[in-house]
Amino acid sequence: MSLLVRKIDRGKWMQAATHNVGEVSADAITNDLKTTSNRLSVWEITSSDDIDQAVLAMVAAGQHLEAIDVVALDPQRIAACGIDCLSTEGMTPVDYLRNTHRELPQLSYSKLGAIAQEILDNVRNDGVQRRTKMDLREILRNAIIEGKLEPDRLDESLRAKLGV
Repeated sequence: MSLLVRKIDRGKWMQAATHNVGEVSADAITNDLKTTSNRLSVWEITSSDDIDQAVLAMVAAGQHLEAIDVVALDPQRIAACGIDCLSTEGMTPVDYLRNTHRELPQLSYSKLGAIAQEILDNVRNDGVQRRTKMDLREILRNAIIEGKLEPDRLDESLRAKLGV
C-alpha cells in the first residue's frame, strides 16, 4: 500500500491533538499546508519502510539541515475526500526520486480541511516520524556513498554542513 509523505511541524498540531479540539491552529494550516496554485506537494512511497526515501528527496532539495517531522497519509483516504493525486516531476537533486513526487491539485477550503484532519489523526495516533539533524546527515551521506546523490548537486550551504 502506498503512502503520501508530507513534512509538518508536529508542535503546531499538538494543541488540537492533545486536547481533542477540532480546531487546528492557523499556523499549522498556513505553514504545513502551504499551497501553490491550489496544489499541495507530497512524495509517494510504497510502504512505511521507505519513509527515508521521501525524507531524502525533501532534505536534498533544501538549504538547511534541521530536524524534521513527517507524516504519511493514506492516499485512499485522501481520494475518499474527493482529492486527486497527480504524478509530477519533483524538484530534488536525487534523480531516481523525482518520479515519486505527487501533487494534490484543485484544493479548496474544505479539501484542505480534510487533509488537515488526516494529519491531525496521524498526530493523535503517533503517526508522525521525526528525523533529527544527525539522522538527516546520515541519510544524505549514505545516499552520497551509495552513488544515489551527487554532492555537487546539493546547495552549497548544505554541502558545507555535511563536510562534502
